[in-house]
Amino acid sequence: AAARLRTSRDRLTRDPVDMNALVVRVLAALAPIAEAAGVTLTSAVPKTPAVITGDPVLLERAVANLVDNAILYNQPGGRVAVEIAQYERHGRFSLRVTDTGQGVSDEDFTGLNAIRRFRGDEGRERRPGVPGLGLAVAREVAERFGFGLELRRPAAGGFEVELAGTGSRIAE
Repeated sequence: AAARLRTSRDRLTRDPVDMNALVVRVLAALAPIAEAAGVTLTSAVPKTPAVITGDPVLLERAVANLVDNAILYNQPGGRVAVEIAQYERHGRFSLRVTDTGQGVSDEDFTGLNAIRRFRGDEGRERRPGVPGLGLAVAREVAERFGFGLELRRPAAGGFEVELAGTGSRIAE
């Protein structure tokens, strides 16, 4: 995904993407990882599909990265919830990934918010305590299609990421 984003600045696909179906695919693909980690996956999607415009492959990779991180940084017995909301009146959508993990420190939260672009070759080597490319890819995909990506630390604990923007339409 990082390579595709680097080499396709002006050639990104812009197709209708059913976010409800995308969430179902992502959760099905990551269910074995969540089960092995002792983490429960749940979802809440609107009855009418939220359809946005973007690159289906890149959007799926971005959402998968967010859910994968929520599983990875969770704890046995924890939960990851994925929720989609769409707002007919303003053509907006929101996809939230919330986990019940231990959350992040102030320092780590500041660092996560500072990740804006891909790292160089140093990012190819996994090191404990160093964020990978997952969040950077998700942020880049969001920005390329005019969506926002917000990180939050809910008062109840855990971590939440929201992908939101304009461009949602009610599927017919």
